[in-house]
Amino acid sequence: MSSRVIVLPDDILHTVTDRVNEKVDETVENDPHFLRLPHPRTGIPALFVIHDCQHRSKPSILEVQTISPPNARSWFMPEGQIVDDGQLFLMTPIDPAFLLIAILNSCTESAENFRPAEDLLEDATIRTFGSWDTNKLHDQSMMHGIHALITFTGTHQAMRRICEVKEVTADITVFRYSPRKVLDYLRTKVARLAKPDICEKSRTLVRIMAKDGIMEDGKEHLLESARTRAACELISQYIPEDIFTTLLESYDFAELDTHLQMMRDDLAAQAAHDSNETKTRKGKASKAANNDADKKRKAQTKASNGVEKLKKVNVKGMAKISSFFQKPTN
Repeated sequence: MSSRVIVLPDDILHTVTDRVNEKVDETVENDPHFLRLPHPRTGIPALFVIHDCQHRSKPSILEVQTISPPNARSWFMPEGQIVDDGQLFLMTPIDPAFLLIAILNSCTESAENFRPAEDLLEDATIRTFGSWDTNKLHDQSMMHGIHALITFTGTHQAMRRICEVKEVTADITVFRYSPRKVLDYLRTKVARLAKPDICEKSRTLVRIMAKDGIMEDGKEHLLESARTRAACELISQYIPEDIFTTLLESYDFAELDTHLQMMRDDLAAQAAHDSNETKTRKGKASKAANNDADKKRKAQTKASNGVEKLKKVNVKGMAKISSFFQKPTN
């Protein structure tokens, strides 16, 4: 059996541990149920888990992600075991409202109709994914995943956050998708993520904001805008692009954009200045090298002229210098 390294949330870890230790009531279905659903941002099939466990008051939905190293890697486990599959699997909680927003976003054309949740999701599925081929395994698994999402106990609660709701009777509740409620809900998410104690847990964001000169004294208003934009960009990973655009347009980032543009202009000007200085230094160095070469050529020319003049001297009758070192003759 192949082994893999997986990072699990506490509730699933408790469930797995209980099952290993045979503490799970076999009559209760609390094992994870894997679903293939369209990713809320891209629409590409992605893997999710519906998990109903004894350690939580309500079931949760988790996104399953895989981190694959570009080259072959292995894991060295504490017990001395070596796992030759270097991939890392992550299961992280996801708000079911994000999954529903991506599906229900196609229902804006029929926004005047209130319908039960099951009917609304069925219609949205047909509108969004009507081109699915039921003979293809991927398409079948996605359709089954959406049907399972409809029966998920947390779906109705999530729909109340993004839909208008009417209580027809004690047993009948109808919904109507509301872009306005979606925007309000997303802004609530942004406000929470933009809080300093949450946003600044990311060292990457702190470095970026410090590099942009936003964390300096007297720029608190810009810092707040930067945190808000960072929160929007984080949420953008789980909402369709058109909704992300609407979310950004609901904020005023004009002053922040002006500041960042000035920073970019200053960096460009500094880069151009540095480039000109480098060219000037290279030009001076090249000119100095040329002057040295000219001096060498002139010196060589003078030496050559002296040699040529010596060649023209009439040495007939002159004693050779070697004669001065010969022994005298009697």
